Amino acid sequence: MVVDEDFGLHVEACAYLAGVRGAGRAFNTEKTYAGRIALYLSYCTGYGVDWSSPSLAQLMAMMRWLVDEPMRPRSRRPGATARYRSEDTANKIMGTVGEFLSWCCLQGWVPPTLVNALSRPKYLRFLPAGFDAGEDGQNRTVMARTIKFRVAVPGYEWLSDEEIAVLLGLARHARDVTCQKRSSRSDLVKEADNPRWPVQVVHHGHATPHGQ
Repeated sequence: MVVDEDFGLHVEACAYLAGVRGAGRAFNTEKTYAGRIALYLSYCTGYGVDWSSPSLAQLMAMMRWLVDEPMRPRSRRPGATARYRSEDTANKIMGTVGEFLSWCCLQGWVPPTLVNALSRPKYLRFLPAGFDAGEDGQNRTVMARTIKFRVAVPGYEWLSDEEIAVLLGLARHARDVTCQKRSSRSDLVKEADNPRWPVQVVHHGHATPHGQ
């Protein structure tokens, strides 16, 4: 359940969690969702946002706040190290918020215009392993979340300029040199603190009241 500062039940949040429970989701899943929704509602209260009709700009501001605002330290001792959420964690929190708002829309508590703005069509140029694109490729267009950090895909290697030069020197054909140069330059990461080149397509980017 989700309660306010006066221990009053938040009717809509509790109804959503009851739906999660009725769908057979695990207890820990319901518990995690409850914490994320409570965090969203606390943010809305603290920043004067109407939880049932936030603008995209307000939701994006919350996502940014999720990674910028330090979490409560696990230790109460003075000088405890501040902890921050990762962008991946922020994405998961905002994903739950989006599901909550979409469910509330079905109940008539949230305007459809808001929910429609939370996702957009996206064409998949590169298909995941085992993905069925359909006979005419109709499944290549999916609905992608609008409010989401672009985070690095785990497992990709990053090479320095010197390592790139060595890799190009080992290429046996002009075609290989051209492909490697295009792969590197098309995804050049221009960061003042850490200028590096990814050797494959990667997604990168950045996104906290207290709690998860």
